Amino acid sequence: RIQTMCAASFFSARAVAAHIVWILCASGATLALLPAFSGPSPVARWAVGGILLTIAAAVMGRIAAGRRATEERLRAVIEERERLQRELEHLADHDPLTGVANRRRLEQDLTRELARARRESAPLCLVTLDLDGLKQHNDTYGHAAGDRLLKYVASTWAGALRATDLIARTGGDEFVVLLPNCPLEMAESLSDRLSGEVA
Repeated sequence: RIQTMCAASFFSARAVAAHIVWILCASGATLALLPAFSGPSPVARWAVGGILLTIAAAVMGRIAAGRRATEERLRAVIEERERLQRELEHLADHDPLTGVANRRRLEQDLTRELARARRESAPLCLVTLDLDGLKQHNDTYGHAAGDRLLKYVASTWAGALRATDLIARTGGDEFVVLLPNCPLEMAESLSDRLSGEVA
């Protein structure tokens, strides 16, 4: 019976039912082989034991099902909290409009890359970029169009960079690109290419 209760806690209803049938068959065969003695008949004892066993298994199954449902709800809550945590972390160091890094993230990465460049005597460049005429664009076509332009430019520039580079929006139409391990000549060439990408 203890085995059945344990089975009801961990296995499916079909597996538990099979377990009960197996125990009832085994106990019925055992009772049939025992010598007769006074008291309830073996059939009555077998029936009472089977009923009690089935009730206990049903109760344990219900408890186990409730526990599993609670675990599923807790798992869903934990996953949602982890997703929100990742989203908050992303929002903390990314520009909400363009999705590129913000000034906070740039300052963190710049501090780290400056220390590494000094330590390893490696080149480090910064490229500053801004959009000419964004105010006039907004005045002519509206701020929604200006936002679309900023998103397009940021996405285009981000796609042209190496995985180790960082682009950050530091103001309304101002961007900074952080280029670790990048000689000055390469940075100048990249700056011209980025300007050409959105000419």
